[in-house]
Amino acid sequence: MSLTLILTMLAAAGTYLATRAPTEGELVSSFQEAQRFYAEGAYDQAIAEYTEVSHVRSRVLEVGQVQVLVDEESYPLQEAAAYQIGNAYSKLYEEYDRFASDSRSPARRADYRVRADSSFALAIAAFRRVISTAENQILKVQAHGRLIDLYFTAEDYPDVIIASREMIAAHPDDPHVIVAYYNTGWAYYETRRFARAIESFRALLARFSSGYRADRSLFQIGECHRERGEYQEAIESYRRLVERQRIGELTDEELLQMKREKLAGLVDETALELAAKAE
Repeated sequence: MSLTLILTMLAAAGTYLATRAPTEGELVSSFQEAQRFYAEGAYDQAIAEYTEVSHVRSRVLEVGQVQVLVDEESYPLQEAAAYQIGNAYSKLYEEYDRFASDSRSPARRADYRVRADSSFALAIAAFRRVISTAENQILKVQAHGRLIDLYFTAEDYPDVIIASREMIAAHPDDPHVIVAYYNTGWAYYETRRFARAIESFRALLARFSSGYRADRSLFQIGECHRERGEYQEAIESYRRLVERQRIGELTDEELLQMKREKLAGLVDETALELAAKAE
């Protein structure tokens, strides 16, 4: 067999492999493998798998129609992968930020800070991509909420406020928009703009009258008044929180649910703990 023929056959094989489209099953398996990496904390490997899945283009398979299950919900595979890229970079940001804070070596601290900043920017870009291009409304809303949470974690309070306004304008009737009201209130509180914080927490209470965030918003309104020296208003807000807890009427199941939420890390303090602080 001549060298020319061998080279021709190799080139043809390479072209076949390069253009071969993955099957739907292979794409789903790749996404599931990325999910396993993510669950194990191997975020770099997860990102590589998610990215590969999100970049697949095919003439024989309608990739945009492929669905995956995440927490018993079905999502378009490539949109879910793009969303998870944002989550994975967020996790990397938190890790590198912690390493930078804990490191005693100036050189390593600087290196971790660069890595943290890069991961933060890539997470923001990934969530923005989902917000602007995804067709699945659930993912769009979740990405917007994660964007706001990420800005808050980074103590980037001006962008918290901007992203929250965008979310409220884009999804005014979605129940998940509570995240925008809540984080806006906290962003104003952390920057000591207490009057604006009160407005934001009251706006939340006007839309969402129950739940932990409503309870916490009522408590924070009291805190804002106290910081402003408006003690009578603070007392009134605290009193409303104590009264709404119905401490003597709570069932064992309601008390157990509060404990579960705290143990799961869903809340920093239970409603009863907030009421105790208010009292």
